[in-house]
Amino acid sequence: MILAEILSRNPDLVRVRLELARAYFVSEQWARARSEFLSVLSSGDIPELVRQNILRFLRAIDARRGFDWDADFSLVRLGATRNYASNTLNLNLGGATLPFTLNRDNESVIGLGFSLNLSRREELPFLSGSRYGALGFARIFANGETGRFFAGGENDRKSEHDDISFGAEVGMRFVWPTSSITVAPSVRRRIVEKTTQEDRVGARVTFLQRDSHGTTYSFSPAWYDINSPRDDSRDGRTLTLSASLNYSITPRASLGAQLYFEDRDADSLFDDYKRSRLTAYGGFDAGFGIGLQPSAYIERRTFDQDSLLYGGLDELNFGMGLTIDSSRIILPNGFTPYIRLGLDRIGSSVEAFSYWEPYGTIGLERHF
Repeated sequence: MILAEILSRNPDLVRVRLELARAYFVSEQWARARSEFLSVLSSGDIPELVRQNILRFLRAIDARRGFDWDADFSLVRLGATRNYASNTLNLNLGGATLPFTLNRDNESVIGLGFSLNLSRREELPFLSGSRYGALGFARIFANGETGRFFAGGENDRKSEHDDISFGAEVGMRFVWPTSSITVAPSVRRRIVEKTTQEDRVGARVTFLQRDSHGTTYSFSPAWYDINSPRDDSRDGRTLTLSASLNYSITPRASLGAQLYFEDRDADSLFDDYKRSRLTAYGGFDAGFGIGLQPSAYIERRTFDQDSLLYGGLDELNFGMGLTIDSSRIILPNGFTPYIRLGLDRIGSSVEAFSYWEPYGTIGLERHF
């Protein structure tokens, strides 16, 4: 696209970016159109009438109808990817400490990571009002990792790295000029190594507010009932709360932050915890069609139960990542390439459960 080529050489041309956003809108590339419109809003010298027109475009994107799909496929390393602080687990047996050596798998394979979303939206005129619109939607999704396409050996060996989730949600979205509310009941199943790990049934509610300067606020509570056919002690429920802020600093850069809280309740001591996480992230146009998306997080997880054998399990975790993508390379069906690098640190009160985990993936994504 000529406009994208011009911006890759001079990302500060606000008028060109606005025309690119409109072109994406007309071609129904919704995610790209939204991103470019929000970038234009961060410019301080655009007329108020233009701002209001952009907000109308954003509302139209939120209220769009019809069929959408997006996908992500990547090569990932599976198996022994963690560098543990220790392979010795000290067990407390009647006041005496007994060291136990863990026999951990040291084999890793190249696998396929994937994410797929299919959705359909339709207007609900009988619920719409003069100042807001109402839409109904249905979505099916699948994501996870598998080694069966690259690993050798028997089928059981190929599936030992499988971790796949899939499910569906049906809901409603109410859209105002600068805000929206989404209510979505959903079901999800997770399968690990060909065995059902858990089923989740619940719902989420998302509140979103956007201003005329490109700042977006959102708040989303969710609740799920969890059933584990594999282990009854893992049955329970989870409550999550997330709040995020996204701000376009300039047409070339944006920053965001998210606060996340989870309260997981179960009989199993490993699934009975509270988690709090703060994530900071950004997006930067480096020119020549290269986008940089850094992120970093810090997380505290506290367990409601102590183990009789090795005491408390509380964790202080942190990590960072960087995604590099190219908007100049657009493959058939709208896929673009990316590289993702990162490092996670899990700091457990039990040294044998602490580890560093670097990761690197290369893939293709389609987010319209």
